[in-house]
Amino acid sequence: MRACAAAQLHLANTEPRPLNGHIHVEIQMHRRIFWCAYHLDRLVSAAFDLPVSIPDTAIDAKIYANVDDKDLIQVAFATPPGTKLKGSNQFTEVSPALHIIQIRRIQSEILNYTLNCGFAAQFAAQSDWRNWILSELKAWKSQVHHYTEPGSKGYTSSRWFAIIYHCALLMLYRPTKDNVLGPAGDWSVQASTQACLAFRKSQMDRQVALPWLALLFQFQSGITLLYCFWATPERHRTPNFESSDIWDALRACSNTFAIMADHWPTAECLRDVFELLARGVPLVGRLNRDSQRISPQAVIQIQSSMPSVRSIVINRSVLRMIEEMITEDFPGADNKSPPLALDEQPQVQYTNGSTINGISHPSCAPLTFEMPFLSDNWQTLYDGGINLQEFGNDTPLFPGLFDI
Repeated sequence: MRACAAAQLHLANTEPRPLNGHIHVEIQMHRRIFWCAYHLDRLVSAAFDLPVSIPDTAIDAKIYANVDDKDLIQVAFATPPGTKLKGSNQFTEVSPALHIIQIRRIQSEILNYTLNCGFAAQFAAQSDWRNWILSELKAWKSQVHHYTEPGSKGYTSSRWFAIIYHCALLMLYRPTKDNVLGPAGDWSVQASTQACLAFRKSQMDRQVALPWLALLFQFQSGITLLYCFWATPERHRTPNFESSDIWDALRACSNTFAIMADHWPTAECLRDVFELLARGVPLVGRLNRDSQRISPQAVIQIQSSMPSVRSIVINRSVLRMIEEMITEDFPGADNKSPPLALDEQPQVQYTNGSTINGISHPSCAPLTFEMPFLSDNWQTLYDGGINLQEFGNDTPLFPGLFDI
């Protein structure tokens, strides 16, 4: 990504004028290089919960055209000099990648908030910015069927898009003891369950690339699911905590970690920590009502693995959840009322300014959330564009669109 920035591929005004077919091809190749690097950069940042290499406010590069690789030269030379190369309105081999770049941009926006140095004071307890991003995720989800191949089990399948979608929700609603009784816990249970199940099915179909990063996302999902049960007393658990899919999701995680540990001995610590926590966290009632926390024997074993886990996982939120589960008592039943559910919260009116209901956007840029490429080929891909005002803050269905 830094090499792309040094070559100024992130800037639109550094592109040459498209005077002939050769220059059209050069422009499209530069765009493809940059947005592939962007995708990988945001993927790694999301996995480790680390800042991105180049902020989105510094990027105005246009997205590459929706044209198959094999047709690019022909289309480039058929484009009149001085005019923009237009992509196809039909599904192509690059269409899924274009849609994935869209959600990587949304994940980047989430990181822009959660990694902001003022997050705890300014944004952690606020729902407005999350509702705004939820509208973006809902818009993205509503278009998935245009960018997936029916019958595919790989990276052009709705299942793979479902994994990315649910991981984005986990980034948006990372549960803590302070927020787990509200939407953060309820959403995280649903999202982590679906992510675990979808990933395991993809693994069974031998359709997992970048397996190490995929393993980290699976570990995050499994730990988040266990944490929600650890931190939520029974009387505050919603019906989503009773889904039969949860047991399947935990088994899926166990199987995934066992298989990965056979391939990579480095992953054994993840397998061991997850198994110990899965046995120690009560999913129904208390395993032993005289016990106020995970057993001392399990804690000792987990702590012995934590140096290796920290060096692999890095993600501070995931490490925090593990530390809380092994060092603190189970949160007991109390009279605290859970926060309002999402569909009970006041409707938010969004503007094109730099604030949402008085909450400053961390980048101090106009919060229109337009992608840099929405004004070009993207809107034709999206059947004329999407009006975000139509989406409100209703809770998306799980898995809803995704048949995993």
